Amino acid sequence: MVVRFTFFLLSLLMIHVHNFYAADQGVGSYTMDFLKLTNSVHADSMGNAMTSIQNLSGMNLNPASIAGSSKIEIKAQYQNYLDSISHKNVMAVFPTKFLNFGFELGQIDLGSQLRTTFLDKSGSLGEYFSNDSNQFRLVLAKKIANINWGLGASYVTQRLDSYKSYVFLMQMGMQMTVFKTCQLGFSANNLTLQKSQLIQEAESVAQEYRVGISGRMPYLTDLSYGFDLAQAEDTPFYPCLGLEYSFNEYLKIRGGYSGQSQQASFSGGIAVDLMSTMVEFSYKNTRDFGQTFRVGVGYRF
Repeated sequence: MVVRFTFFLLSLLMIHVHNFYAADQGVGSYTMDFLKLTNSVHADSMGNAMTSIQNLSGMNLNPASIAGSSKIEIKAQYQNYLDSISHKNVMAVFPTKFLNFGFELGQIDLGSQLRTTFLDKSGSLGEYFSNDSNQFRLVLAKKIANINWGLGASYVTQRLDSYKSYVFLMQMGMQMTVFKTCQLGFSANNLTLQKSQLIQEAESVAQEYRVGISGRMPYLTDLSYGFDLAQAEDTPFYPCLGLEYSFNEYLKIRGGYSGQSQQASFSGGIAVDLMSTMVEFSYKNTRDFGQTFRVGVGYRF
């Protein structure tokens, strides 16, 4: 019990130290904000309160989440935003005797824009250019005794017209089971190994630190919850809350709140689990993007 509470307190201390350091350094300039949009359908519908939840859907927020996976699982999703802006990705976990391996391939299509220049400010030539971003993530995770450990590395590219930049990122995390129905988790995300340089100035991706708790509600075992506290270099300290109610073994209803987003704090979704196949849906109504949704499908071998 002492170890469990020490784990939780150390996680909170690391967030506090990071918050103090960031305040001391002042507000900086950060790049690749689109990475905040790349979480799973499950995480999106639960307000991203997934730091301590142990399954493939939380791998983006905590690489330790796949340490306990015992079956091969693949998930694919599609998200639509305003006009032609969209996000799609595929993620998978492959358990082995010694380590669990996780992979993710994702792309954000930022759409096409009319080309304008100093001499052609109206774009009368009718030329268009495309913008997009791509991400590849590799995760290694292992369960040792009662603790899940995870380490991830990402290669992210961004293309704006003829300009292209890239960045190397790391993430690390851990999870611990408390009692039988409660888990604690901690993760550090977007640790920049190689800064991104699009035109002149090199910039980092905003680092994020998260600590979370999840489990099932006492006397209401069909209702599970997730609660996170997070701090990013470009975002004030904020909470996340997610709830999932299982009507039966096939249908789950989800809802969430995230203090990070001023555009859409609340979200919702459903999941239909057909034994080895799962279909998921999440929904938000944002001020700038209007109604946005994510659709995903997963398969367990």
